[in-house]
Amino acid sequence: MPKVKGQADGSVINQMVKKQLQS
Repeated sequence: MPKVKGQADGSVINQMVKKQLQS
């Protein structure tokens, strides 16, 4: 379970980073 949560958090962070790169 912890790994799944970590992956989910990582994906969210990746999305935020991509948005920052676009802006």
